[in-house]
Amino acid sequence: MNRYSDYDAFAWFYNREWTTFSRRIFPVLKQMAGEKLLDKAKILDLCCGTGQLAKVLLEKGYSVTGIDGSKEMLRYAKENAPEAEFILRDARTFRLPCVYHAVFSTFDALNHIMTIEELEKVFKNVNKCLVKGGIFIFDMTTKNHFETKQKGF
Repeated sequence: MNRYSDYDAFAWFYNREWTTFSRRIFPVLKQMAGEKLLDKAKILDLCCGTGQLAKVLLEKGYSVTGIDGSKEMLRYAKENAPEAEFILRDARTFRLPCVYHAVFSTFDALNHIMTIEELEKVFKNVNKCLVKGGIFIFDMTTKNHFETKQKGF
């Protein structure tokens, strides 16, 4: 059993309730990436969940590959963004060719990486799949933020 199989049980809820975040975050990602995010760029959606961001990216004309460790999350992702490629892999161990112009990991997905050593592995994997000049944009929540701002969430 992998560490992500726990997400299989609530993938249906995630798919139903967290559908608007990707639409709201896309303009921010585009602005942050700036000129590095070319038209028709190849984008890796790391820890893609149910494919909500992949769907938005496809609508904007990008080529998208999504990686997630949960089979059930990927089942929904394939329904939500059927034109994207989805791969069942762990962010700490994936290997992809050096073809991506951008890698996005949103919605605090990397908070599932629990040690600095494992996070370094993720960053190295991302670096290996980015073309020269590519960009990696991610977000994370700190323990302090979680404990003080997310109570009752």
